[in-house]
Amino acid sequence: MRRVITSSGVSCVGTGFVLPIVLIYLHRVRHIPLTTTGLLIAIPGLVGLVVIPLAGALSDRVGARRVLAGSLGLLALAEVAMVFVNGAGWAAAALILRGAALGPTFPTLSTLLGSLAEGRVQQRAFALNFTLVNAGIGVGGLVGSAVIDERHAWTFQVMFLGDAVASAIAAGLVLSVRVAPAVPRVLATAADEQRGGYRQVLSDPALRRLILITLLLAFGGYAALDSGLPAYANVVSDVSPRVIALALSANTLVIVALQLAVLKLLRGRRRSRAIIVVGLIWCASWVVLGVSALPASIGLRVALVIAFGALFGFAECFMAPSVSSLINSLAPPQLRGRANALTAGMYSVAFVVSPAISAGFIAAGLGGVWIGLLSTACLAVSLAALSLTRLLRPEQDVAIDTEELPAADPFEADPLATA
Repeated sequence: MRRVITSSGVSCVGTGFVLPIVLIYLHRVRHIPLTTTGLLIAIPGLVGLVVIPLAGALSDRVGARRVLAGSLGLLALAEVAMVFVNGAGWAAAALILRGAALGPTFPTLSTLLGSLAEGRVQQRAFALNFTLVNAGIGVGGLVGSAVIDERHAWTFQVMFLGDAVASAIAAGLVLSVRVAPAVPRVLATAADEQRGGYRQVLSDPALRRLILITLLLAFGGYAALDSGLPAYANVVSDVSPRVIALALSANTLVIVALQLAVLKLLRGRRRSRAIIVVGLIWCASWVVLGVSALPASIGLRVALVIAFGALFGFAECFMAPSVSSLINSLAPPQLRGRANALTAGMYSVAFVVSPAISAGFIAAGLGGVWIGLLSTACLAVSLAALSLTRLLRPEQDVAIDTEELPAADPFEADPLATA
């Protein structure tokens, strides 16, 4: 488990190298028109919509470890291809490769972590992984911002090569893990054929509700943060890009500082109720960002934008140990890859659609309406999580380590079923 989490952290350092520079590299360094660059940036998300369901099914067939390692290796090749971009055609090919590699990494990593442990150990694993992901992206972003220079293309190329090296190291760490399958492959294949794959996942009311919650979290949270925060804060609240960077830094610092403390707070509590808290805090955070457009004082506007980033990160500390661990607890072992793929697909849809929604509302002078929609989506998260609580028994909703359960009496059940 430590190796898998370390691989995730290493990979995210590489992600931090290139996350803020792709658009600048294509437009300012490779001189691709801005409108074309905008279309190119959408390619990885669109490709992800296609490959994520395939990756989910493949994870259930051959194992998440192999799919994750292959995706990280493919990502290394994609980043090397970015080094040699000389026009829109080459950039499109490299970004298609990038989307095919990035799409499966989140669901396969969640599936692999979910298969390595259960109960509170699993919950701690997801929380620690989330902390290292944010720390890795933050460190990588600091390195990237210190190295890149628009006057020198090689500074961007070094960052892409750095991401390629980080991805290759992460792939090696994943391959070094040995995972015994939870279900024998023959039995898993037979069960998969009998239960209908994705149809079986969607036939479970609790999993359906959790997938809906994930869609609302994606639209009301990460996708809006990624595309809408810079636009709203800069255009409506009239703060500088430096302040937006500080807000994102505050977000990362809160997660790294508070994640383990929040995890301790959640010990023995229902995970669905933690998701209710996420929706409420995110709703409050969007209200804070909306209010940041009102004060005449630039200092107060800056403070509110930074407070938004910190408050948003505080809610993420509740989400990280709750959503992914609950998905992996509810999904049958032979369908765990598909369940994680469905939730990852919700994020892909949001990241493709949300930029157009955010830009459209803000450009039309309807930033306040956009904030209201996001706040409503977050309240809907809390309402959906409340209904999820009623669908789950406490023993399903609370993360409990396997060794804490009473031992089964082999004479009271079929020994094969018990095993």
